[in-house]
Amino acid sequence: MRNLPIIIGISAICACAAELPVCEEFNGEEHVQCVATDRAALVTSTFDGYVQYEYYGPNGRKGVIVLEGDGVYAATGARVLDVASVPSEDREGYLREVFDAVMDDIGWEVN
Repeated sequence: MRNLPIIIGISAICACAAELPVCEEFNGEEHVQCVATDRAALVTSTFDGYVQYEYYGPNGRKGVIVLEGDGVYAATGARVLDVASVPSEDREGYLREVFDAVMDDIGWEVN
């Protein structure tokens, strides 16, 4: 889990360009943070018991990752993963693979 702040931090650093319109719809939302460039955006929603990451990549592609308790849900246009608990002793490594798969599906690396 200690790599999640790194992913979020890198995403925030990219927020030096003009914002995508997606962030405007979250103005004033207490539990939602949004950072964006002219090509990508990250919306993080934090509530009791779960955190949701919405990644908007180039060409309108979107990926969603929800961490709730021991479970993880991830979805893109290409695949969906929904597990009640991480099926690995290496939770951090498993979540890293989930984040990497979502980023690959939406073409995040080109940002």
